[in-house]
Parts: sequence; structure tokens; C-alpha cells
Amino acid sequence: PPETEDEQATQIAEFLETMFCPGESYELVSEVMINGNGKKNPCRSTPEIIVREESEFSAESIANITTFASSCSEGAWISLNPVSQVIKGKAPSDSEVTDCRHALVEADDLSKEEQWQKLRELNLPILAVVWSGGKSLHAIVKIDAGNDRELYKKRVELLHDYLKEKGFPADSANKNPSRLTRLPGVRREEDMQYLVAREFG
Repeated sequence: PPETEDEQATQIAEFLETMFCPGESYELVSEVMINGNGKKNPCRSTPEIIVREESEFSAESIANITTFASSCSEGAWISLNPVSQVIKGKAPSDSEVTDCRHALVEADDLSKEEQWQKLRELNLPILAVVWSGGKSLHAIVKIDAGNDRELYKKRVELLHDYLKEKGFPADSANKNPSRLTRLPGVRREEDMQYLVAREFG
């Protein structure tokens, strides 16, 4: 995990530059809501929609993102795929995803060590792996379906069939392109959300 604020900012910048292209927008969430079961979920009724303008993030823009993302003790979430500009106060839906390029894979029924070992053995086209600061590693898998949602759906189903065949208990809820994932470089209570690995597989 990054120990200094500079290292945290570097992780945020590297992650954003890997996930999004200049001119694309992404959703950033740093508030939580508690559901009827007492579980804390990201509050997507108040997302921040940010446009990536630079080819490389400036120190000022990363400082602004860090300030926003660190405003909640529960950490921060970011959209898995780029989204169109939407009305503030409304979470982007699947129809507002502009490029269906990534899927999220996680399995919090396994220990962190078991998740990491299995992810390395699966040989998936992984873009990055982020420790959530809670129970799971978030593996961002390349799907590269463009704006073809049917192709995205088909490839994600194939991915989950493969994971099931290999005995990896992936969360089946993570199948739609407008999912959120954890933003590295942000503290979540006493732990840190951080970048475990970059592209491999």
C-alpha cells in the first residue's frame, strides 16, 4: 500500500490513465448509504461526473480528485467504464456507458491470499487488480466490446462460465457495464484501497 500522500496520488493518476482516455467522463462516488440490512453501499444519487481533459493528469487535478475521494471514511468508488455526461444527482445507467471495455471480477468468499493466487492462475486478460480495503480484490478484466452491449453481455457470460468451470466463486452481480469499482490510493477506515497489480494474464 502507498504510505505517503505523494504515493497515493501517483496510484490514483496511474489508475485513471489506465482506465480512461482524454475527453472521456467517469463517475466518482465518495458517499455511502446504509440499506435495510445495515450494509454500507455507495450513494450514487450524488455522483461526481468528471471529464478527463489531459493526456497526463496534472498535480492540481489529482489533488482535487484526492480531496473529493478522501472526504468519506468509507473510501471511494469509480465507474468501471466511461460514461456520458449526465444530470448531477442521477447515477449513470448501462445505457449511458460510452465504451463497454471492462468487467469487474471479485470473490470475497475467499481470503485475500486465495483470491490473489487464483487470479494469477486463471490467465485472464486483467488490466489491474485493486485491494478494496475490505474483503475482496477487484480484478478489472478487459472485455473490449465498444458500444455493442450484446457483445459485452455475451463476453461477460463467457467470462463467468469460465470462472465457474475453474472453481472461482465470482460475484454474479458484477455483470453490467455501469458497475463501480474501488479507487486505489484512498483510505477506507483503517485500511487502504491500493493498486496490487497492473496488466497481466
